[in-house]
Amino acid sequence: TGRSLAHGRFPERTYRDFASIPPLVVQTLLFVENRELLAASSPSHNPVIEWDRLAHATLMQLGPRAAGESLPGGSTLATQLEKLLHSPGGYTTGGADKLRQIAAATLRAYLDGPDTTATRRRIVLDYLNCVPLAARAGFGELHSLGDALWAWHGADFAEVNALLSGPPLSGAADAKAIARRARAYRQVLSLILAQRRPS
Repeated sequence: TGRSLAHGRFPERTYRDFASIPPLVVQTLLFVENRELLAASSPSHNPVIEWDRLAHATLMQLGPRAAGESLPGGSTLATQLEKLLHSPGGYTTGGADKLRQIAAATLRAYLDGPDTTATRRRIVLDYLNCVPLAARAGFGELHSLGDALWAWHGADFAEVNALLSGPPLSGAADAKAIARRARAYRQVLSLILAQRRPS
């Protein structure tokens, strides 16, 4: 009859488009992960490589380090997406695999032409909507900032976005409103920072 018998979506809580993401969430993600991604200086900016970040990560890898020390990586959000969506188990297995991720992400970035502005915004959207944030009993694997906010913090995704999208609060604002916004931001920040080692 053409009627739906059941409907399900995974992840359940996602951003529908780039404009629906609070600017504070975008700015925080880029500050932590990929500072040059949305730079307006060049519409044809390649979102796959940040040369200064890559050089720093390479130098750190070549230098001495303490046992068990975690070193910063040179991956941008574009290469992280390639890894998450297209590498077996979401892992980089070596140098050749990393080069494949870079090549694939570069080709994907220029599919619609030399202006990558829309592609760079899509990278932010896709990343927030599919980032893995461990697993929770009674839910399973968590993919997306929205599902992780619900599962780990018991937060309402729509309410968090509304709180973080509002105008800046002045000193005269209600203390409870400030506290609610601060809590919402702390929850988002904790998940963005935990992405590397969510467990």
